[in-house]
Amino acid sequence: MNMVKRFVVYVLVVALYVFLLLISLYTLAKYEWHYAMNEAVDKGEFYAIESFNNSEYFSYLLYKYFLNFPLSIFNWFFSSTLYLTAYLTIPNAIVVAWFINTLMQKKKKKYS
Repeated sequence: MNMVKRFVVYVLVVALYVFLLLISLYTLAKYEWHYAMNEAVDKGEFYAIESFNNSEYFSYLLYKYFLNFPLSIFNWFFSSTLYLTAYLTIPNAIVVAWFINTLMQKKKKKYS
């Protein structure tokens, strides 16, 4: 039964990470597409974080900081490697699930 609980935690955390990745990518791609269709691009203006609305800003923070924890913290400081988020999302989720399972085991032993 213990292995089933651990497996369920792994599956739920990985599914959550993938879902959040897809939501953030969708929101940021939609923002970029709408911005490209705008006349501001023709004027030589570039989009910036300051032009994000709340959902776009939240998606950016989610993509840059939350989904890059713990294995790819270097993406917090170097935006040129931000594309690695898509590749490291599942390994990050597995490490977080392992950490959650470890905490659950310690809590279980503490109260037993």
